[in-house]
Amino acid sequence: MASTYMIDDKKIKQRILLNTDWMGISLHIETPVNDAPQGYMWRTYENGTNVWKMRRILYTDRGDKVFTLLNEPKSRVIDPRAALLEVENEWLYHGVGVRGILRLLMKMCIFNIRGLSRLDLAMDFNPTPEQFDCMRHLAQLEYRVQGKRNIVPWWSKNNDEWLPQQYRNVFIPHQISWGHKTTDFKWKCYYKTKELKDEVGGKGWGKPYIVDCWRDAGFDELNVWRLEMSIKDCNGILWNGEKLTLDAWGNHTAAIAKDLYTSRFKVRKEQGHADKTNDEVVEFLPVEGWRNVRCRKGNGLAEHSGRISLLRRLVQSLDEEQILLDRVSREDVLAHIGSMVRRDGLQQYFKALTGDYYETFCDRVRGDAGEQNTGNDKYDILRVNQWNEDIKPNTKFL
Repeated sequence: MASTYMIDDKKIKQRILLNTDWMGISLHIETPVNDAPQGYMWRTYENGTNVWKMRRILYTDRGDKVFTLLNEPKSRVIDPRAALLEVENEWLYHGVGVRGILRLLMKMCIFNIRGLSRLDLAMDFNPTPEQFDCMRHLAQLEYRVQGKRNIVPWWSKNNDEWLPQQYRNVFIPHQISWGHKTTDFKWKCYYKTKELKDEVGGKGWGKPYIVDCWRDAGFDELNVWRLEMSIKDCNGILWNGEKLTLDAWGNHTAAIAKDLYTSRFKVRKEQGHADKTNDEVVEFLPVEGWRNVRCRKGNGLAEHSGRISLLRRLVQSLDEEQILLDRVSREDVLAHIGSMVRRDGLQQYFKALTGDYYETFCDRVRGDAGEQNTGNDKYDILRVNQWNEDIKPNTKFL
């Protein structure tokens, strides 16, 4: 119930990726919430939120966040059993599965699923010149999205090192949004690359698991834009004449995205006709032919999260001077990292995390330590050369 879908449009030579970016599930909790099972831990915050008294966050024992559980409503009007489960963004991209998340919660309490609370669907793409022109016209209010009000365009002019040449020192509409913050259905079209770069000050990537999806699909990761639909109240959205349910999302994600896009995101030119339906329609994104291209399966949340968490900690340990400057410790850490990258197929994730492929990363670390190579002892560079074939870029779909 979590995967990536792709359109490969041969006519305009473009690929579009579809992912679920946010999910909130409404529950009725029938029993007290028990302690977390082995491999996980709760962190409880009794200050809660404006609506909920209790806020619990479940982590793996390695510190990776899995989901947030909000319960014990403050208002007497709300059913005291009511609760909200918010799935951590990373699991929606990993493809571990929302069913796996729910089975995990079942080990801690008995609950009934009331339905979807919030759902964000994201379509990522490298824009064609025509699509970028369309975004510029929308930001300048020369085009409009039929029936949409509260349009907010954001323009920026930057000279960041990572920016593609065509975006440097020119104003670009890096975000356009439709809908007020209180409306139940909102759209946003924005420069996703910029958002993820800005999260880490332009060095490396925020949310590298998203960049991993882009690279697997052969995207130019420095020029990825996103059209995102955010459904705040899924009970108010009908699909095929019925409420948008968790089962419908799990079985028909691509069909739902296509239907909502074609019915709710129709771009027209502003041509001054008294009858606005006479204004010319502009095709923006192709939405025919989604196919599933990724659904990673692990042996459980803790294991899947753990290997990534361990890899991050190993990389971060090289920032510690006592490890970086101690040759034996440093080379052991590098060898361990190389083994994980090779064994677990984390080449693209590692590149997204560090900005370098494994061998380049090793050279950079040794340079930071004041060494150019490791000599000819048992920590010789030949120790990692055997992994060359596995570390080359791989754009095949999983």
